[in-house]
Amino acid sequence: MGGSPRAASLEAGAVGRYAVGVAVLVLAITSQYFVPQTIPGARAIYGTLAGDLAIVYGIPIVAFVLLVGVEPLRRWNADPRRAPVLGLGWYGAMGLLALVVTVGLLIVYEAVDPGALQLLSRPNPVLQAASGDPWFFVGLSFVVGAFEEAIFRGWIFGFWMGRTRSWMMPAVLSSVLFAGLHLYYGTTYGAASPVIFPTLFLAGFGFAATYRVTGGNLVVPAALHGLYDASAYLTLVSGTAGLAVRYLPMVAGAICALAFGLGLSPDPPSPVVSSWPGLGAPTWSSAAPDASGPMPPTDDELRRVLTGARTIAVVGLSDKPDRDSNEVARYLQGQGYRVVPVNPAVSEVLGERSYLSLADVPPEIHVDVAVIFRRDDAVPPIVDEAIARGVPVVWMQLGVEHAVAAAKARAHGLLVVENTCSMATLRRLKIPPVRGPA
Repeated sequence: MGGSPRAASLEAGAVGRYAVGVAVLVLAITSQYFVPQTIPGARAIYGTLAGDLAIVYGIPIVAFVLLVGVEPLRRWNADPRRAPVLGLGWYGAMGLLALVVTVGLLIVYEAVDPGALQLLSRPNPVLQAASGDPWFFVGLSFVVGAFEEAIFRGWIFGFWMGRTRSWMMPAVLSSVLFAGLHLYYGTTYGAASPVIFPTLFLAGFGFAATYRVTGGNLVVPAALHGLYDASAYLTLVSGTAGLAVRYLPMVAGAICALAFGLGLSPDPPSPVVSSWPGLGAPTWSSAAPDASGPMPPTDDELRRVLTGARTIAVVGLSDKPDRDSNEVARYLQGQGYRVVPVNPAVSEVLGERSYLSLADVPPEIHVDVAVIFRRDDAVPPIVDEAIARGVPVVWMQLGVEHAVAAAKARAHGLLVVENTCSMATLRRLKIPPVRGPA
């Protein structure tokens, strides 16, 4: 199930564009440390908050939108019921772990180089800049948190969901990058800065884990990120209030982690549509995949899909009655489904208007399932269109499969069926005809 050489080439191109986006990010963030010093005219831009934010965040965001697209951000509010608890759990668990690591490092420094710890008493330049209007920076923290989570957890980490068998390595690497780009800690605290960087790394790892276990939620990591940064600025108003905002959510999160767990499973869970008023929002199956890859949907999952669906787009539907696509579509119509043909070569099939692509199907037509009758190498753009318009189920007919496209669809919350005949499945499961309006 390896996909075609063309698909592999397309994926290599996507990874290359991603690498360029990461390079743009690194240059944009680090530029504030050397450009104003080497180009005096640039100080007018870097010396203002708006100019600094535009360079540090605006340029990378534009680069990622153009080079990678917005797919890693599309499920920004995924799993809204569980996300706050899971996010808080990871925040608390990683926060307490960071506290333990920090204390351990302080003990080591005290034994090996106690003089280096004196460097930690140096004033934080960011807090110094905020001292004139701390409340403004408390509010700004949540804006910056949203920007950084979109960049580091959305694009940099989320890009790899569905592309790697394990989420751990992308989480580690993206968190190392996140911590390492906070260069001002190194320039301010010098030899003592290793005491601070583990906290940044573990916070980033916890936010990445939240994105993963929720299927792409960025709202909760952004809010917690903003809360963490705001607590530092709040110390300028009240040291007690700042410490309370910093540590009380961590304690609450640790309690959540103990009570409800951290949402981990052996691999990213497979989405299963379980409520069907217009397909509703997917919930997540706890079924673990086998060692060879994601498990195919179970019969119960297929039964829920086929009994709940009303409108099925058939991509590659031929107007010739002797073709498999036409036979299957006629059977689907006979079972009460509305069939939406997608084929740019014909104008009408089986009494229904044919559309150029899934993207061309009017938004008022709610497509429940996209059934694909195309060659393997044609699958990736069809999956991209299904993701873009929110089609919950992608069904690749018998003989059609594409590992990379399927993984990408699963990473975006779609249920994926590969190399399976929908007509044969309806017959095998004895699915009764659809009742009610399409």
